[in-house]
Amino acid sequence: MQDQKIRDLIIVWWWAAGLFCSIFADKKLDKLILENSKRVGSKILLSWWWRCNVTNINLNPESDYVGENIKALPSVFHKLSNQDVIDWFTEKWLSMHEENYGKMFLDCEKSSKLVDLLVKESKDNNTEIKLEQCVGDVEKQDENFVVKTQDTDYFCKNIVFSSGWVNFPQIWATWIAREIANKFWIQTVDAYPCLSGVETTQDVSWLTWSAVEAQAIVIHWKKIVFQNQWPLLFTHRWLSWPAVFDIGLFIWRELKNSNLKDYELKIRFDVEKLNEKTIQFFGLSAKDFEIKFEITWFRPWELAKATWWWIKLFELDNNLQSKKVPGLYFVGEACDITGRTWGFNLQWAWSSGYVVGKVL
Repeated sequence: MQDQKIRDLIIVWWWAAGLFCSIFADKKLDKLILENSKRVGSKILLSWWWRCNVTNINLNPESDYVGENIKALPSVFHKLSNQDVIDWFTEKWLSMHEENYGKMFLDCEKSSKLVDLLVKESKDNNTEIKLEQCVGDVEKQDENFVVKTQDTDYFCKNIVFSSGWVNFPQIWATWIAREIANKFWIQTVDAYPCLSGVETTQDVSWLTWSAVEAQAIVIHWKKIVFQNQWPLLFTHRWLSWPAVFDIGLFIWRELKNSNLKDYELKIRFDVEKLNEKTIQFFGLSAKDFEIKFEITWFRPWELAKATWWWIKLFELDNNLQSKKVPGLYFVGEACDITGRTWGFNLQWAWSSGYVVGKVL
């Protein structure tokens, strides 16, 4: 079956970047969002246990993001900064507060409120939404695109892929953005999960669900390749929470040319702030406060908070449009840009979606 109407814009998947794109695109445009899941904003609702870490007030593109062309980020964030995002939501009666490490959370602490607002703003801006629409292919016919779903073909002048992370099967995530990019000979990055827990040889199950403040340091051939000081959670045979989530983000690409056994993970504790259970388990003291862990692997796709791969930024122009296929855009999770945990990925989604919306 075919929907013969030729729309100005079709957005594939209703995630944060797609939402902002639909909200800031010209109201005169005929816009359609094709969402794969049964509800809108599913990915946003998963953010920080439904609290939604909207952005981070302390943003540095060079240190907070990875990708082959992070030098392009400042120009995107200049068009919509983290403060702009805070101001926009505040003007819409969704105020925020800052928590430790610059995390910005809604005062109401309900991501459903944020999704409701975005849905309303999008619909008010002349956007139609269709749920449970699994996009299987996209073709180019003359000046238009044909977007093929399980039961209908849709036509449009422009198409935006907001789909990305495949590590959320519970919201029907797929590989469609990568498949379409490859079809049009657009280069992509090899896929791997990131922002995930670290599996170790040590059995720390006795400390399961114990949370501490710790400094994580990763050393490769005597060189420090990663370090931070954030909360750490012990879970059976792996380490979790932000202290280690970003490790994979910063060393995955290097693993192509080296072995994981070449990396050494050191966890440094502040003994004065530790609970007695952790001190006794590791035999820590004021003079001996560092433990070495052997990383065996990272937690699997479905437990990761992000996927790093997708479209290389040098394939896109300053407005995130494909240089090879005019009218084809990639935003948010569909791009080769991944941020650290704590609001940085949502900020990239808001900013990239805004940039594309404003040029359409």
